[in-house]
Amino acid sequence: MSTMIQYVLYLAILVVLAIPLGAYIKNVMSGEKTFLSKVLTPCENLIYKVTRVDREEQMTWKKYAVSVMIFSGIGLVFLFLLQLLQGVLPGNPQNLSGVKWDLAFNTSASFITNTNWQAYSGESTLSYLTQALGLTVQNFVSAATGIAVLFALIRGFIKVKSSGLGSFWVDLTRIVVHILLPLNLVISLLLVGGGVIQNLKSAETVSLVEPIAVSAEGEILEDAVIDLDTETVTVDGEIVSNAQIVTEQFVPMGPAASQVAIKQTGTNGGGYMGVNSAHPLENPNAFTNLIEMISILLIPAALCFTFGSAVKNKKQGIAIFMAMFLCLVVALGCIAVTEQAGTSQLAQNGAVNMSMAEQAGGNMEGKETRFGIAGSSTWAAFTTAASNGSVNSMHDSYTPLAGMVTMLLMQLGEVIFGGVGDDFCCGFDTGDPSVSLNANEDGVVSFADRRENTWEEVDTWLKIYNMRKPTICMTQGTVLGGGWLIAMSCDCICSADNAVFDNTEYAMNMSYTLYLPWDAWKLPMNIAKEKAFTGYTITAPEGYRFGLCNRCVPVDKLEETTMDFAERMLKLSPYTLTMHKEMYKMAYDMRGIQQIIPFSKEIFNVSMQLPGTAENEALWEIAKTQGGAAMDAEFTRQARALREEERKFRDPSEINF
Repeated sequence: MSTMIQYVLYLAILVVLAIPLGAYIKNVMSGEKTFLSKVLTPCENLIYKVTRVDREEQMTWKKYAVSVMIFSGIGLVFLFLLQLLQGVLPGNPQNLSGVKWDLAFNTSASFITNTNWQAYSGESTLSYLTQALGLTVQNFVSAATGIAVLFALIRGFIKVKSSGLGSFWVDLTRIVVHILLPLNLVISLLLVGGGVIQNLKSAETVSLVEPIAVSAEGEILEDAVIDLDTETVTVDGEIVSNAQIVTEQFVPMGPAASQVAIKQTGTNGGGYMGVNSAHPLENPNAFTNLIEMISILLIPAALCFTFGSAVKNKKQGIAIFMAMFLCLVVALGCIAVTEQAGTSQLAQNGAVNMSMAEQAGGNMEGKETRFGIAGSSTWAAFTTAASNGSVNSMHDSYTPLAGMVTMLLMQLGEVIFGGVGDDFCCGFDTGDPSVSLNANEDGVVSFADRRENTWEEVDTWLKIYNMRKPTICMTQGTVLGGGWLIAMSCDCICSADNAVFDNTEYAMNMSYTLYLPWDAWKLPMNIAKEKAFTGYTITAPEGYRFGLCNRCVPVDKLEETTMDFAERMLKLSPYTLTMHKEMYKMAYDMRGIQQIIPFSKEIFNVSMQLPGTAENEALWEIAKTQGGAAMDAEFTRQARALREEERKFRDPSEINF
């Protein structure tokens, strides 16, 4: 029972700490004030001033990616040279020589990529300067780089700014200054308080309590009788020649606590000491084991909640967290149960004493007694799930099932913890319009390319339409172009009351015949014609009145309403739902909807080659020179102007912005 409480406690602490940290990270990356802003914001601003970083810059995805590559490349070269030259640099009390070029390159590439695959013993290979200025710095910035890329991705989803993904340099600075530094300061202090070493002393040599005899091959001689006066070693009454007597031990020193903290929170893994997190000076007791273990998954778990807050849909963040958390719980449960049960085959043969009275019980092989099975099993699950790489026990001594689970988690990679936004879909890639518009380097769209691309788009919409399962579209904000056709391809539409089904293309004299078949079947005929003749913009309340939308609710009720709609639908059997959908599809098809779609596609392709209006040409110029996001912004501006004109003819209360 006490062991079960231990496992539950580990998981509970992780969740309790991750939720507020997730909210804190979101506030930091959004530029909002936090309880540390008064202290840290001046430091952040000083960095911008010294480095001449424009905190208001909005990078394109290409510039953001290039910035990441340049920064990582500089770090790679710097760390490589630092290792080669450490023999002639200060901060080297043990007078360690420079690292060989191949090992230096391997270490540099590993730490730059947040992998930290180690082929050396840190305490006997790298100087304090290399550890602090090289490895520790990369532990910070490699983790920060990964988090920055995540937020660039989030901004790509939600379009936090009118254009661009923010500045990589600003993101990097905020993550290091506001998140990683204060968090690791706290963790470092906890580790030091728990007994992890933190100093700049050179390695020490201490006397052993009892001497040890070692063979010429380096193996410890068990049951050896050692005579220090004659310096002889006897085993079973026979003198062992060439045996060595060891009376002293090399004890490494250095700033272990600070580096252990960041290597764990950054999911870098590895160890400061050669034997990793099983070393008594790196992980001395159950308390430090708990702190280090929780640190491994703390930021990854928190980022799930950060994601939900950033996209203004906390349920999505919770869903992501729960999916990962349940995988972790299942993996941990398998390891814990099998390790606690031990190896039954050995027990049956009397080779292992399994009694709880005389020993801990279960499989203690390869584990430290100060951690026990629970602390070791949880560590194994956490580190392999997060691709951390640090160990406090020998994985090859685990039971077959537990060993399989750890290997499976390694194979999965960082699966365990390691249209969203204000608008539904504008119909094209706002980051790179050439992808969606099929324009060449000169901004020209060829007939052949346009025709091929349109075939792919139509096939996508028809695949949605022809799915045997009923489909529900959940719309909010702008529903434009291809977004309109995705919505029309679905069987039912649940919409937020701020949704606007824009048709700015019509108002700008762009022939967009791909709309027409769906308009003719999904809308009253006179409304469909007005939409085609005038660019009539349909708002969600109007769509609900026309029968276009099945539901029209406030934004904060949209997801709940849609899920209720789906759950009510699921009360019918899957066979009934399929048959009902097929009957309605047949009714539509008898009216010719799937026959008219290919014809509308060809008309659309032809119309795209016709001379455009001044408004149309102006949009193409914006797309070529400023990017798709700018063109989308112009679309939005013109759509708002169009809706202002519509106020002369329609009830203003039904025209939402």
